[in-house]
Order: sequence, then structure tokens, then C-alpha cells
Amino acid sequence: MIFLLLALCSFGRADIFTVATPVSYADAGQGTWAQSFQVLRGTASPTTTLIVLPGGPGATTITPTPPARYFDVPARWNVLLTDPRGAGCNTGPPSATFSTDTLARDILTIIKRASVTDYVLYGVSYGSVEATTLESLIEADPTVARPRALVLEGTIGHAWNGYDDYFQGFPFNWERTKRDFLQPSTVAMFAGPPYPLGISSTDWALVISSQLNVDDVPGAGNALKNLLEPLNETAMRRILGQFKGITAEAGPLILAIFCSELTGNFRTGDLSGNQLVLSGPNLCPGGFTRRYDSAALSISVPVYYFQGQDDPAVRPGQSMYQYLTHATQSSYVAIGDAGHEPFARSLLPAGCAESIWNAVASAGPIGPAVSGCGLPYAVAERTQGQALRQTP
Repeated sequence: MIFLLLALCSFGRADIFTVATPVSYADAGQGTWAQSFQVLRGTASPTTTLIVLPGGPGATTITPTPPARYFDVPARWNVLLTDPRGAGCNTGPPSATFSTDTLARDILTIIKRASVTDYVLYGVSYGSVEATTLESLIEADPTVARPRALVLEGTIGHAWNGYDDYFQGFPFNWERTKRDFLQPSTVAMFAGPPYPLGISSTDWALVISSQLNVDDVPGAGNALKNLLEPLNETAMRRILGQFKGITAEAGPLILAIFCSELTGNFRTGDLSGNQLVLSGPNLCPGGFTRRYDSAALSISVPVYYFQGQDDPAVRPGQSMYQYLTHATQSSYVAIGDAGHEPFARSLLPAGCAESIWNAVASAGPIGPAVSGCGLPYAVAERTQGQALRQTP
């Protein structure tokens, strides 16, 4: 890997770099911008690099305080952290350029300019869309080495039929959580205004939905119960501040991707009569323009899918769609009692991540590594062959 110029968004760290990146891949006349990325170096060289594509869209990974070992990757590995254009260290380019194809090409620019040749792509939630798109671009470019594998969690297989379709998992999980985890007195706090701590119904809907995404964490229990019983005001306001900060900074990116590619419309969540509902106007000026479908993209490298059983945002049918429509060698891992991002929130706390990464790097079966996690799970694995669902 070739290391480039230090980034302006460096937090005083020597491991954050920039690469000149086209503002527009369709119009070279718009020039370039300085795309930042961060490299956490492993103990070996040369070595495998894990390229992390965060979710959202709008989530970021470049950080002033990285952990000693990111996601328990083998100590010899490098980890390459990215922020999408429009968020974090990469807020510069105009919103007219925001699309999954452009974001994927930005990462391809890093791979080419930094001469990354031995790597794994790790896409989280929306990052699975970006990683799948990126892999398709790589396969069309004979000058770029293909990754060892794709690791996708909370995998979005195709666009939803509107934001209502996307949102429906949250009301279902809220009802289940009220029934199975929360005390009646806790549930009663959300029956109507005034809501706890003087927080609005829409802000409480945002916080509740965020914790439904987390669901159960090994060794910690149900995230929403932990937040509400007793009510942890400090944690609640921190969560709310984080999400509002992302929305304020990356709002144009979020709307560009959801409106054009993922849902076609966009509305805010709310609490009404103790139910999670959608309210307010549609925030998308138009409908779909680039409706996403993973079946239209090429994948030939091994793929490892990680799906939370209780994921309200990306339900199992989404990830199973992508698994069934691609004939490449692949493993599908469902983690019981887990929510969104089950690798990060369930397998990592269980202490079995390193053995999983080693299995991924060898393109081997994932079942033996997952069996050592001590969590309820189901695994489906298949070698290269016919897709189980034939696409038109």
C-alpha cells in the first residue's frame, strides 16, 4: 500500500491521508477534491487490508480515537477507514454528485491510488449497497485486483417499495419490546404528552428506533430496556445528539440516496398513542431515479452475509434476496436475538470476530468460526454454482 498526503481532517494524526478524487466521474471539467481516508496499520507488511464502508448513508469511520484493534481483525492486518463524500472528513463535494455509484467510485479511486491489492471489502447496512456496487465496478476493471471476499451485514438487497415499507419493522419491534422487556409503568410514559424529560414525540421516536436497531447485545441485554429502566438521561441525550448531528451534516446525502435509490420517498418517525408511526410531509422532491437492485450487479468473489434475526431496518428478506440471486460462493449467517449490524453488535462482543476474519481471508466455510461464538445462529453455505433464484 502506498501512503499519500496527510489530510486536512487529520485530528493531528499521522494515519489520515488524502487522494485527489474527481468531483464528477462524468465531467472531468469539474476538477478534483481531496478525499480523506484513514489507515490503521497492522504488524505485518505486506498484509491484508480490511476496507470499511459505513452505513447510513452518512455514517463515518475516520476517527481521532481508533481502537487498538478495529473489530478484532488479525493483528497483522491493515484497516482502511472511509467517510463518504458529504459526511465527516469528506464534506466538500456538491450534493448534485451524490449517488451510490459515485461513492463506490470514490473508494475505487483510493484502491487504485494507494495500490491496495490484497483486501477484504466490509459493507455495513447501506455500506452493503456501496460494497456491492464497488465490487461490480472492480470486476469491470481489469487493472484492479479483486478482493478476497465481501463481508456484508444488514445487507440491503433491493430498494423498498416506499419509506412505509422500509419503516414497518420498527413498529413491530416496538410492540414486541413493550410486551417482552419493558415494565407497564415504563410503557405508560409514552402513551401521550408530555413525554419524559420534555423531549418531543419525534425525538423520542428517533431514540426508540435507534435502540430497536441495536436490540440485544451479548452480556448487556436489551438496549432499549437498558436505556429506559431506569431512564438514563445522559445516554438518551447523547444518542439524540449523535443522530441530529449526522442529520444536520449529512442530510443532503441521506435524502439523495433514499429518495433516488432506496425508498423513493422519505418521512420522519413519530410517537402517537404509544405507537411508532410516520408523520409529516414527504421530504423527497421526486421519486426513484436509480432504483437499487443488487441482482443487476456482478459478484464473483466469495460473499459472507451476516443478518440479525430481529433487525427492524433491514429485515431478513432483504439480505436473503441478494444471497439467492448471486451464484458466487457464499455464506449466509443469521444471528438469533440480534438487531441491525449483528457482526459489530453481537459477534464482536462475543469475542469470536478474529476467527471469523481468518475464515473470510481463506475463503473457507464460516460455520465452524460462528459456532464458537456461543450465540444462537443458523448458517447456509454454498460453493460456486447456480443462483437459487433466477433473475429475468
